[in-house]
Amino acid sequence: MSRKPLRHPRRKNQQHGYAMIIMLTVFALMSSYFIALGMSRTQAEINIERDKQTLQALQAAKAALIAYVGAQVSGTDGANDQPGALPCPSTDEAGQAASTCSVSINYAPVGRFPWKTIGTETLRDGSGQVLWYALSSNFRKASGTTVINGDTQ
Repeated sequence: MSRKPLRHPRRKNQQHGYAMIIMLTVFALMSSYFIALGMSRTQAEINIERDKQTLQALQAAKAALIAYVGAQVSGTDGANDQPGALPCPSTDEAGQAASTCSVSINYAPVGRFPWKTIGTETLRDGSGQVLWYALSSNFRKASGTTVINGDTQ
């Protein structure tokens, strides 16, 4: 009769490394979470800073437009002067207003803020772009029309 070799039962204190794998997985997940959290806070702070810069540019543009309108005075012949009128948008980022706003009466001309014509520095939003500018047909310069004032619709 041959004897079968005896197998040794596994010892209870023998480890297989599962606990280490679980701990590394938990550590990796927690690290990823905290890195993502830090990045999102940074992105939120960047967005807030961009919004502040955009708001400052819009406030400066508003003040410049009000000053531009207030500085207009009637000319000697009155043919091309229209107190209260705003300049046409610029067709590019150079800031020079277009000479005419060639858009149908129902649509407002849209372009870049005419910073050079108004006499300001280049006004840029939080992304670094020159501000966009849309002008209602009620407020653009047009020869032969009445003066624009508080009663203008």
